[in-house]
Amino acid sequence: MEESSSRYSQIAYYMVVVLIVLYFLWLSRVLMSAWIEFRISILWMLLLVTVLLAPWIFFLLYYYEIHIKTIDILLKELSKLPISKVTFFSILVVTVLFLFLIPVVTPLFSFVFFVIILPYLIAKKRRKGMIIFILLALLSFVSLAKIVILFYLTITKWSLRHFTMLFQDSIEISYIVSSLVVAAGSIGDFTLLIYEGAKQYDPTVVIPRRKIYLMEIIFFVMFALAYLYLPQLFPWLYIPCLGILAISNIIRWFKGINRVGLGGKITALSVIMYTTIFSIESFRYLSGFVNYQIYVAYQALIYFVGATVWIIVYFIIFLQELRRIGESS
Repeated sequence: MEESSSRYSQIAYYMVVVLIVLYFLWLSRVLMSAWIEFRISILWMLLLVTVLLAPWIFFLLYYYEIHIKTIDILLKELSKLPISKVTFFSILVVTVLFLFLIPVVTPLFSFVFFVIILPYLIAKKRRKGMIIFILLALLSFVSLAKIVILFYLTITKWSLRHFTMLFQDSIEISYIVSSLVVAAGSIGDFTLLIYEGAKQYDPTVVIPRRKIYLMEIIFFVMFALAYLYLPQLFPWLYIPCLGILAISNIIRWFKGINRVGLGGKITALSVIMYTTIFSIESFRYLSGFVNYQIYVAYQALIYFVGATVWIIVYFIIFLQELRRIGESS
């Protein structure tokens, strides 16, 4: 079970790394078009993207095991929540992360990394002490000051100006994608349940996970095509899938069958994450029922708050694991 869970964590981890790299490649195109008025050379632009990307790569690779452990804990907690809400809020977390938090945090993060963290690590390794640290810090400070200022003059201003519009549009897209994932996942989950139940009675039964995942992908594509070309038919496909998912969960509960590699008892973390979903969704439905204008006005804000809570939860777990490893060593 632990091995299966770690495999999912590694997949999620490498997806984040790829997204970070692709994001900064996209960022270079945005900066190239935005900095024409500043007459910034291509060399400066490439240097900027490298400076901004390097701290994130260092943070992800240097703390690889802690990230895997953190994701592992989150996956176990998320397995106790409704898959539709998990999918929806996960997409919102990615949206908030890449449209708002990373653009705002990255310049300061890069500045601290090159002015303090990197000189400290080099000085510590070279054993030359404070002199090397101060020289490297001063050199980095002078070099990065212009880069940080230029970044805030362009991408952060662009991000803050377009964030609400893009985030508002992403909410509807997130609902659609989460519905497609739930519809396809419910069929795969029910198939997995059949094999898991058979395995309880016959340990020699082999669960064909790859075939089940492939089946889910095929159904996802089929449901997506149905939504695009036969939108009036999609609800009649989606609602039975919700029924299948509910039946699967009821059978698991009565039979005491957990999803392999996931599941477990309810913890404080899962309560926090479920409470976040419940509170925000309640506000969404109640405000839409009482006064739809209130919902429209605050829709982006309430979902931004919910996604930010999940991001904070991740870093709390990360810091706890970092402290635990530090104490054990």
